[in-house]
Amino acid sequence: MTSQVKRTQVIREIVDRTRILEQAKNPMTEKKIQYPAEVTFKAVFKNAGDIKTHLEGLLSDRGIEASLSCKTSRNGKFASYTVTAIFSSGSELKETCNKIAEINDFMMMF
Repeated sequence: MTSQVKRTQVIREIVDRTRILEQAKNPMTEKKIQYPAEVTFKAVFKNAGDIKTHLEGLLSDRGIEASLSCKTSRNGKFASYTVTAIFSSGSELKETCNKIAEINDFMMMF
């Protein structure tokens, strides 16, 4: 095998691994999900105000029945909300996540 062929193979492997890593890092990567589907995700906020009531209202206004649970960080600075709900489409899920991200004190979602 020539060194050029070896280099080409190595480059292909790197490109393939990079694609896999990019997909793993992005939870919104399109997957073959059959909707309606039950989806669970977490949203983390600074622990300020009544975020749970705000989340419940946002989901209710969109006609989404959801199960919410909250866990506060050890020092009480952050609150992580686990949301489990049935979404009728990928666009509904994406729009809901975007609305949640607009709430004050939002930090991240996964």
